[in-house]
Amino acid sequence: MTTLPLFLVRSAALMLLALGMAAHAQQAKTFDDYEVHYNAIPTGSLNPAVAESYGIVRSRAKALVMITVLQDGQPVSASVEIGVRDDREDLRDIPAQRVREDDWVSYIGTFEYEPDESLNFELMVNPHREGGPYTVRFRQAVPGVE
Repeated sequence: MTTLPLFLVRSAALMLLALGMAAHAQQAKTFDDYEVHYNAIPTGSLNPAVAESYGIVRSRAKALVMITVLQDGQPVSASVEIGVRDDREDLRDIPAQRVREDDWVSYIGTFEYEPDESLNFELMVNPHREGGPYTVRFRQAVPGVE
C-alpha cells in the first residue's frame, strides 16, 4: 500500500476545512488592498479526519474561528489577535494558530461557547506586508450541533 506524503494529506485537509467553512456564512471586510475573511463554526461540524489532522477537538461545546487575509486574491501572512465577548461583556483571548500549506495561510483558534449564544468577536489583523493594523468586529451566533 502506498502512503501519501504528509504535505499532500495536510493540504487536502486544509482544503476540506476551508470548504467546510465556506458552507457556513463566511464574512469579509476590505481594508486598502486587503480582504479579511472570517467565520466561526462549531467544531462538532468539522469532518473528523480534518479536525484530527489539525489537532482540533470536535465538541458540542467548542467553536472554531478562522481568519484568512488576502491581497489581490492571494493569502498573505499576518499577525492575528482574536478576542471574543459574551453578552456578559467578559472578554476572552483566543490563541491564534497559523495553518500553512504550500501558498495558503489561515489562522484558527478554538474556544468554549454556549450553542446559539451571540458573541462579539474582535480581531486585530496586521499583514506582514505594508498596511495595517486593521480591526474587525463582528457579532455572530454560533449554532449548536445535533
